[in-house]
Amino acid sequence: MSLAALATSWASYQASLWSGEQSVRGASSAAYRAKSTRASARAGQLRMIDIGLFAHWMDAASHGDSTLARFLASRFRAEFKPAFDEWMASRPFTSPMAASTPFALPAYRVAEDTVAARLERSADEESAASQSANRISDTYVLDAVIMATVLFFAGAAQQGHVSRLRVAMLLIAFGACALGVVRLFGAPRA
Repeated sequence: MSLAALATSWASYQASLWSGEQSVRGASSAAYRAKSTRASARAGQLRMIDIGLFAHWMDAASHGDSTLARFLASRFRAEFKPAFDEWMASRPFTSPMAASTPFALPAYRVAEDTVAARLERSADEESAASQSANRISDTYVLDAVIMATVLFFAGAAQQGHVSRLRVAMLLIAFGACALGVVRLFGAPRA
């Protein structure tokens, strides 16, 4: 019975530690997800700036206002310029093979998209770790229940007057204790 009592305490302690790990990882996942959302929103804002400037440039270029077109092109963001230059090199106004816009080219990238994706992966990793810690915590709770069952049957066996019933209860207690100890030794520790 002493072993069962000690094992119950140990399982409860480990369940508590793993529950804490679950909470920490869950909070970390939420923080990464919030940062990813902010980076994604920022990427969208930057993309809208690029689209807006490009639309104004197209309007100026189509109306033959080269001064305004040059002015707008000088205001293009550094991330947009390589795609725009590649697009212009493809002679989009005369070549049917040119991409419809610079945004369709692989050269067009918004760095915040990469940041958002990296943060999203980190959030997913932390979420998976949180779920894993939850499963381990649940396993330890079950182990504590198994060991508490041992205490119940061992205690009940001492109170019974029918010897066969006492033996059956002791066998159940012994079997549950063996199962619980094996499970506890196989479980990860926090």
